[in-house]
Amino acid sequence: MTVVIRQADGLVSASPGEFDSEAELERVLADQVQLLQSTTDHRLAFVGRQIDLPDAGILDVLCVDENGLPVEVKLARNGEARRQVVAQIVDYLSALTSLTVDELDARTEGALNDALRSFDPPAGDPGSFERRWQACGANLRAGLARIIVPLDSAPTDLERIVQFLSERSNLDIWLVTISKFVEPRVGTLYVPTVLVSNEGEPAPRPSARPSARAGGRAPSPGCSATRPTPARCTSTGTNPSTATRRRPGAGGARRAGRAAAHRANGCRSACRPSSAQTCSSVRRRSLPTTAASVRAI
Repeated sequence: MTVVIRQADGLVSASPGEFDSEAELERVLADQVQLLQSTTDHRLAFVGRQIDLPDAGILDVLCVDENGLPVEVKLARNGEARRQVVAQIVDYLSALTSLTVDELDARTEGALNDALRSFDPPAGDPGSFERRWQACGANLRAGLARIIVPLDSAPTDLERIVQFLSERSNLDIWLVTISKFVEPRVGTLYVPTVLVSNEGEPAPRPSARPSARAGGRAPSPGCSATRPTPARCTSTGTNPSTATRRRPGAGGARRAGRAAAHRANGCRSACRPSSAQTCSSVRRRSLPTTAASVRAI
């Protein structure tokens, strides 16, 4: 793909280029964190590079957004196994959110403090920084952070895995490609493309599998809205299924008499309500296939 730039003296074409190294991409992202956010996303501020996380290793780039949400940036190296990338993402996230806001600020040598202050103009509301600081601490305690995986080209299998995590888990994970274009008279251009993001409403997490009947939602266990009411035989006023299933014991003669009454009334298949052949005296209620009162958890 070629990028065309219009200048005063005509059009100029910029040819695709390659990153010299992973360090180049890391430097570009540190200098221009706007490459990692969409036009409708919250503003980002750069915190630091090569952040040492406890028991997890070195985090490539750390940012924070204007709402105090930490943003972990994990560069995916070309040829790196996709499972290794996913494992490191989770490892870094668990280590990052195990820190308090004061501990994270200490590990960045005060850069987190400066980044949270950078969102306000010099004469801004002095309370804004304190609110962001408290929000950042609350996000860390809750294990909340955004994960961004930037790379120059995304393998199909890695995109599939990140898409699954974005849609089917609580992880706020993004996959972004950064393309490089070079034109000697203009310079170097970096073009981001967001392949996967959690922007907008989060995908709902179903609490039950859909019912096979009528396309409805399966009720949760113990839901009284779909619990069947035992059918009762008019000849004895008892539940026919329990009347025949109980073994004789104390009062066995009385129960045996009830079973005999069922048979005398013309009942077949032991008066089981689920049987295809049932006594006409057994009143059966139509059971709902779905429950409007089931609430998603």
